[in-house]
Amino acid sequence: MSTSLPPRAPLTPTRSNENQGSLADPPPTKPSATAAAPAASAPPPAPAPSGSSSLLAFSPPPKPFPPPFPAPPPSPPVLTLAKFSPGSFLDYGASHPPGLPAPLPVLLSNPSPFPVSVSCAGACTFQLHPQSITVPPSSTAPAQLVWTPAAGGRARELVRLRLAAGGRSLGALQVTCVGEALGAPEPTRGRPGKGRPGKGRPAGRSGGGRPKLAVATGGAAGPPAAGAAKPRASTTPSLSLPKPRPRRSLAAAQPALSWEEKQAHAFASWLNYQFEPPEAVMHEDELSLLLESPSAAAATASQDRTALRTLLLHRRSAATRKAALAVYNSAPFAELRARLRAEIAGGGLAVRRDRDTHADLGLRGQLSEALLSYHPDWLRASLEAAFGEGAAAALAKPGPRARKLKAFVATHVLSDAPTLAKYTAGQRVKVPSGKFEREYKEELGRVTLERVLVQVAFLDRARGGGETPCLFKKDSAVKSTKALLINLCRDFLSGEGDFIKHLTHMGFPPTYEQAFVDEYDFKVSDLSADLRDGVRLCRLAEILTGTPNKSLSRQLRVPAVSRLQKLHNTNLALACLSGAGVDTSNLSAKDVVDGNNKGVFALLWRCLVHFKLSQLINKDVLIQEIKD
Repeated sequence: MSTSLPPRAPLTPTRSNENQGSLADPPPTKPSATAAAPAASAPPPAPAPSGSSSLLAFSPPPKPFPPPFPAPPPSPPVLTLAKFSPGSFLDYGASHPPGLPAPLPVLLSNPSPFPVSVSCAGACTFQLHPQSITVPPSSTAPAQLVWTPAAGGRARELVRLRLAAGGRSLGALQVTCVGEALGAPEPTRGRPGKGRPGKGRPAGRSGGGRPKLAVATGGAAGPPAAGAAKPRASTTPSLSLPKPRPRRSLAAAQPALSWEEKQAHAFASWLNYQFEPPEAVMHEDELSLLLESPSAAAATASQDRTALRTLLLHRRSAATRKAALAVYNSAPFAELRARLRAEIAGGGLAVRRDRDTHADLGLRGQLSEALLSYHPDWLRASLEAAFGEGAAAALAKPGPRARKLKAFVATHVLSDAPTLAKYTAGQRVKVPSGKFEREYKEELGRVTLERVLVQVAFLDRARGGGETPCLFKKDSAVKSTKALLINLCRDFLSGEGDFIKHLTHMGFPPTYEQAFVDEYDFKVSDLSADLRDGVRLCRLAEILTGTPNKSLSRQLRVPAVSRLQKLHNTNLALACLSGAGVDTSNLSAKDVVDGNNKGVFALLWRCLVHFKLSQLINKDVLIQEIKD
């Protein structure tokens, strides 16, 4: 039995993915130019069903995911209210309408331990709101810098914020503010009265002397009409803008320092600090002018800069005056003054009869110069200790210090008002005459001799072996107490053989002698050259090791001229440092004398590590930090 089957359909290749087109579809044809216009205006075809295999299906683009958290607002710029703080740069952006304020929040930070008040200095389009604000110590405070643009265009201004604390100015903080306002900038106006037609100027020039550019039109220009003026040649100059001047930064103007030069500069500053601390030299000349100037305006102008320095000097002067009074009123010195007075009254010490300390101006000048050979600071301390508050008030008056000291010596040491009043009482003359004149001259000579010797004895004992300043001035003819007393005996005293031995028996042996090293200028300007003689290196060793009374400097060979003298001085310094524990095994004095910077750097670094590093870093804390 046969069974008839239905006819099979023709096999047609198909694609399994519905997004792929059928192979039986005809290839696409390129539309012609004539059919392009109707096709553009024809309605879009209806979308094919999802099961169609002859069309490509496209999925819509995915939507962007929203951010999980909103972006944090930008933090306001921080302005540090402190001296020498770097300037800030604030950008207000663009699209600000003119005439409307544009505030920019800022944060004022005060790192000082005292409150600081801030205000805007000068009038400008950028203002601080509120106008004045006080920031508490070690805290911050919010504020606003408000910009009110006057016209369109870009603006750039330097705003100065004035800082003050306790009524004293702390300087100003500079803030550079930039911004751009809507609208066109104002045109640049020329000088009035310039560029008007006529009066000898061509009509093509406008105000401010800027030439107008001629615009050429199409077509050929015909010949000039009959009777018309002949056209003038074009006088329009060619415009050329000036080339911008290149800005030259400060870093480019100064050559870069090498590592060796930086090390030399740093070590020179450290050595100068060791030899003479800044507290003793800072603003010394400025303070002297401030204290001695009779003008109150000069004192007011530099009051802010010298207030702290003035306080330090007043404290140091008070401490010096107190120590001088303690020496002057001590029992040993009071006994010495009594012995001198008794010896002079008994005639053991007497002025020559041919020496008139009252009328002889040359003799008075010699005595005055002998006392003025002392350093002004020491002489003032001695006079204040001997004459009390009267000397302090007289020497504190405005005027040059040397002139005040010379006047006080002339009126209080070489003259005596009570003695003059004693011999002129009841008379109508100011100068005694007759037998009173002879007695007055003898008594005035005894008083003058006693006061001069007391001053010399006090300064010799008060100076002792302390530090600077020196007892005698650098330009003085005498450099020791013994030399000054010998000159005094030779020119004024009578019947004296060995004056120094006489004073020694009375309990006054002169001991002070000013050496060359006492007047040596220890300032370092060139490290490789200034350390070659070994004097500064020995002084550094004394300071670091605590050697008293410059005992190492007394062994120096100064002035060091030859190489052997320089090697001797340098070896003294190396031996002292080696005895204090500094490693000088591979260092030699020849490196220092020859100016070898590497050897000098190695020596100074070892001194720093051995003597100063323990003051900066706690060794136990450092070890604990390494262990943790």
